[in-house]
Order: sequence, then structure tokens, then C-alpha cells
Amino acid sequence: MLFATYSTGFKSGGFNSGNANTALGQLRVFNPETVEDYELGFKFQTSDRVLTLNATAYRMDVSDFQERALFGITPVVQNVGSLRQQGIEAEMTLKPIERLQLNAAIAYLDSKFKSYPNAPNIPGLTPATHDLSGYPLTFSPKVSGTAGIEYSAPVNDGLRVSLRSDLSYTGRHYAGTTIDGNPFTIQPGYALLSARATLFGRDDRWSIALFGDNLTDKRYCTNIAVQVFDAPLGLRNPTTGTGLRCFVGNPRTLGVRLTTSF
Repeated sequence: MLFATYSTGFKSGGFNSGNANTALGQLRVFNPETVEDYELGFKFQTSDRVLTLNATAYRMDVSDFQERALFGITPVVQNVGSLRQQGIEAEMTLKPIERLQLNAAIAYLDSKFKSYPNAPNIPGLTPATHDLSGYPLTFSPKVSGTAGIEYSAPVNDGLRVSLRSDLSYTGRHYAGTTIDGNPFTIQPGYALLSARATLFGRDDRWSIALFGDNLTDKRYCTNIAVQVFDAPLGLRNPTTGTGLRCFVGNPRTLGVRLTTSF
């Protein structure tokens, strides 16, 4: 199947309340955010359903993008200009033999602010704002993907066992909770490995699973936030002129999960 779509949407405007700062008075009201989305792709499956392949190319143009920026210690929603998100996503499922399934997915994202002239500057530096036109949106890695393998087979008395392992990859990206182009909020690319062995009861009425997530114990930041009152607390880095807090992703996790349905 070949397809093409065009769609539009919006996020309503609003008000920033509880702020008596004169300098921020002009930021009390923010306008609606609008988006235009274009997609072109295909969906393919062989007649025996051994191979399934889907791919989509897309472009999303966002106007009056609503950004939650931090001015001092005050969070303010403001319209920051226009944003373009475009890329390609593809996914595949392959069943080469009975009971074995392979799957993979990859995404390429080209993210760029077409206009963001008055972005908040990196904390601790002057002037108060700078131009982020041409910078990517936060949490927008150029490359990301997943791959997995699963084998399932029946055992005695109507029981079934499933063995599965997954690998996910997230490319280098800005992980800051504020869009300010701070190079110290860049999270390097990382991969996470997980595995699971599951025993299913008759008619899948119950299951017991042994699982392991982040088996290589990779340390990474899910997001990086500006530390409020970093200087008074003695947490400001004198070299970078800013204080940041890394919210660390879950470490290696092992466990047992029991489920039942009734």
C-alpha cells in the first residue's frame, strides 16, 4: 500500500500567571501553536507474511512554537518562532522460520529551528538572549533505532515459553529541559540491552517472567535541568558558569514479574 497524507493541528494559547516581574510583563500571553504535517510512505507484506516492511518520510512545520523557558527561576511559556522536523522512519519484521521472529526499526530526524532569535542564553553568561535559529529541538537525536529477536515454543500441558532480547539506540542529542543550546546538556549516544524469559500458562491465563533491563549498566541522562540557586548552594561550575543536574536513567535492573487474568 502506498499512501500520502496532509494534516494540520494546533495547541491553544494561554496566559502565564502569578508573575509580577515588569521585564516579563510582555510574556504574559502566548499565542496558539499551529502545525502542518506531510507524510509519504508505503506498507508491504509478503503473501506468506514472512516479511513485513513499512517506511514513511515526513515533514512537520510548526509555527509559533510554544517553549517553556526559564527566565531566572521563573518558568514562562512563550512563542519562539518556527520549527521544522523532517525525516524518515522504517520498520521491518521477519519470520525466517516457525516460532522465530526478528524485528528492527530505524529513524532519521533532521530537526531545526527556522527562527528562534530571542532564546534564553546559557545560565551564567551574558547577554540575556541569543539566536538559536538553525539549532535542533531538544530530545531530537538524528539517529535512533531498535532491534529485537524472539523465539517462542510450546511445552508440556499446554504451557508456552518465550525468549526475547531487545537492543535500543538513541543518538547524540540535547537533553536540557530548557532550549538554550548549552553544549553541556548534550547527551552522547547510548545503547540499552534488555532480555526476558517468559513462561505462559494454558490459554495464557497466567505468566511468569524473568527480565533484565539495561543489562550493560549504561549510565546516561534522561534529561538535564538547570540547578536553581546553583551559586548560593555552591553548585555552580566556575568553568562553565552554570549549574546543571542530570536525571540519571535506570541502572541495570533484574526482576521477576507474575501476571494473571480472570
